[in-house]
Amino acid sequence: MKRVLLVMVVCLTVAANGLLGQDSGGSDSRPSSFSFGVNPGLEIPFGESADYFKLGGSLDLSGKYVFTESPGWYTAFGLGYQLAPIQADKSVQILSGGIGGGVSFDLLPRLSLNATVMGGYFYGLMDTAGG
Repeated sequence: MKRVLLVMVVCLTVAANGLLGQDSGGSDSRPSSFSFGVNPGLEIPFGESADYFKLGGSLDLSGKYVFTESPGWYTAFGLGYQLAPIQADKSVQILSGGIGGGVSFDLLPRLSLNATVMGGYFYGLMDTAGG
Protein backbone atom coordinates (compact mmCIF):
# COMPACT_ATOMS: atom_id res chain seq x y z
CA MET A 1 0.00 0.00 0.00
CA LYS A 2 2.84 2.42 0.85
CA ARG A 3 4.54 1.87 -2.51
CA VAL A 4 1.27 2.34 -4.41
CA LEU A 5 0.64 5.62 -2.57
CA LEU A 6 4.18 6.86 -3.27
CA VAL A 7 3.92 5.95 -6.98
CA MET A 8 0.56 7.74 -7.24
CA VAL A 9 1.99 10.88 -5.60
CA VAL A 10 4.98 10.87 -7.95
CA CYS A 11 2.75 10.44 -11.03
CA LEU A 12 0.38 13.21 -9.94
CA THR A 13 3.21 15.63 -9.22
CA VAL A 14 4.90 14.96 -12.55
CA ALA A 15 1.57 15.51 -14.33
CA ALA A 16 0.87 18.69 -12.36
CA ASN A 17 4.38 19.95 -13.02
CA GLY A 18 3.86 19.44 -16.75
CA LEU A 19 0.52 21.26 -16.74
CA LEU A 20 1.35 24.13 -14.39
CA GLY A 21 4.88 24.72 -15.60
CA GLN A 22 4.00 25.30 -19.27
CA ASP A 23 5.02 28.56 -20.88
CA SER A 24 3.09 30.29 -23.67
CA GLY A 25 6.04 29.65 -25.95
CA GLY A 26 6.59 33.05 -27.57
CA SER A 27 10.11 34.45 -27.78
CA ASP A 28 9.08 37.62 -25.94
CA SER A 29 6.85 35.88 -23.39
CA ARG A 30 7.59 36.37 -19.70
CA PRO A 31 7.84 33.37 -17.40
CA SER A 32 4.74 32.57 -15.39
CA SER A 33 4.53 34.19 -11.97
CA PHE A 34 3.65 30.77 -10.51
CA SER A 35 6.34 28.13 -10.14
CA PHE A 36 6.04 24.53 -8.99
CA GLY A 37 8.80 22.15 -7.92
CA VAL A 38 9.15 18.45 -7.18
CA ASN A 39 12.16 17.30 -5.16
CA PRO A 40 12.71 13.59 -4.55
CA GLY A 41 15.25 12.64 -1.91
CA LEU A 42 17.25 9.67 -0.67
CA GLU A 43 17.68 9.41 3.10
CA ILE A 44 20.98 7.71 4.00
CA PRO A 45 21.53 7.08 7.73
CA PHE A 46 25.09 7.33 9.05
CA GLY A 47 26.79 7.51 12.42
CA GLU A 48 24.63 6.36 15.33
CA SER A 49 21.48 6.66 13.16
CA ALA A 50 22.70 3.75 11.00
CA ASP A 51 22.19 1.45 14.01
CA TYR A 52 18.46 2.23 13.97
CA PHE A 53 17.44 3.25 10.44
CA LYS A 54 17.69 1.75 6.94
CA LEU A 55 17.83 3.55 3.59
CA GLY A 56 14.75 5.76 3.18
CA GLY A 57 13.25 8.28 0.82
CA SER A 58 11.36 11.55 0.64
CA LEU A 59 9.32 13.64 -1.76
CA ASP A 60 8.80 17.40 -1.40
CA LEU A 61 6.40 19.52 -3.43
CA SER A 62 6.77 23.28 -3.42
CA GLY A 63 5.20 26.24 -5.10
CA LYS A 64 5.70 29.97 -5.26
CA TYR A 65 3.49 32.76 -6.57
CA VAL A 66 5.26 36.06 -7.27
CA PHE A 67 3.13 39.20 -6.83
CA THR A 68 5.54 41.94 -7.90
CA GLU A 69 8.45 42.13 -10.32
CA SER A 70 11.29 43.98 -8.57
CA PRO A 71 11.65 43.32 -5.69
CA GLY A 72 9.71 40.12 -6.15
CA TRP A 73 7.33 39.71 -3.20
CA TYR A 74 5.91 36.18 -3.17
CA THR A 75 3.93 33.62 -1.24
CA ALA A 76 5.18 30.04 -0.99
CA PHE A 77 3.88 26.64 0.07
CA GLY A 78 5.32 23.20 0.58
CA LEU A 79 4.14 19.63 1.15
CA GLY A 80 6.41 16.76 2.08
CA TYR A 81 6.51 13.02 2.70
CA GLN A 82 9.39 11.12 4.26
CA LEU A 83 9.73 7.38 4.82
CA ALA A 84 12.38 6.19 7.30
CA PRO A 85 12.47 2.39 7.68
CA ILE A 86 13.72 1.12 11.03
CA GLN A 87 16.04 -1.91 11.38
CA ALA A 88 13.27 -3.79 13.26
CA ASP A 89 11.11 -4.10 10.07
CA LYS A 90 9.03 -1.09 11.02
CA SER A 91 8.95 2.38 9.56
CA VAL A 92 8.45 6.01 10.48
CA GLN A 93 6.51 8.18 8.05
CA ILE A 94 6.43 11.96 8.30
CA LEU A 95 3.88 14.15 6.50
CA SER A 96 4.52 17.89 6.48
CA GLY A 97 3.00 21.05 5.11
CA GLY A 98 3.86 24.71 5.30
CA ILE A 99 3.03 28.15 3.96
CA GLY A 100 4.88 31.43 4.02
CA GLY A 101 6.18 34.31 2.01
CA GLY A 102 9.24 36.27 1.11
CA VAL A 103 11.04 38.61 -1.20
CA SER A 104 13.45 38.05 -4.09
CA PHE A 105 16.10 40.50 -5.29
CA ASP A 106 17.68 40.12 -8.75
CA LEU A 107 21.47 40.48 -8.38
CA LEU A 108 22.41 39.48 -11.95
CA PRO A 109 20.30 38.35 -14.95
CA ARG A 110 20.43 34.71 -13.76
CA LEU A 111 21.21 35.17 -10.06
CA SER A 112 18.80 36.26 -7.35
CA LEU A 113 18.76 36.42 -3.57
CA ASN A 114 15.65 35.05 -1.81
CA ALA A 115 14.55 35.56 1.80
CA THR A 116 11.67 33.30 2.86
CA VAL A 117 9.76 32.87 6.12
CA MET A 118 7.62 29.73 6.45
CA GLY A 119 5.59 28.06 9.14
CA GLY A 120 3.91 24.72 9.07
CA TYR A 121 2.94 21.46 10.63
CA PHE A 122 4.20 17.90 10.52
CA TYR A 123 2.67 14.60 11.57
CA GLY A 124 4.67 11.45 12.26
CA LEU A 125 3.35 7.91 11.96
CA MET A 126 5.03 4.74 13.13
CA ASP A 127 4.18 1.37 11.60
CA THR A 128 3.81 -0.86 14.64
CA ALA A 129 2.47 -3.87 12.72
CA GLY A 130 5.81 -4.43 10.90
CA GLY A 131 6.49 -5.26 7.26
